[in-house]
Amino acid sequence: MDTREDRLIEALVFLAHQWLSEKDVEGRECLDSRALEAGERAILALSEYGLVELMPGPGRTGGYLTDAGKEVLRKAWGSNG
Repeated sequence: MDTREDRLIEALVFLAHQWLSEKDVEGRECLDSRALEAGERAILALSEYGLVELMPGPGRTGGYLTDAGKEVLRKAWGSNG
């Protein structure tokens, strides 16, 4: 990633994974907003970029990283971990 926007998106994916990651009822890793407005905004923004697939249904905002989102996370993890 080399544009400023790309670096912001990478940071947001990394942050969301660190702070919003959980297991769903089937044991799959997901992002859960934890009813925090900032978490909801992050998940919705990432979904607009195709990096998160939103969970269906009403209630708390959550989703799953798409393959593209997982790739961004791998790159972010490599540069930060």
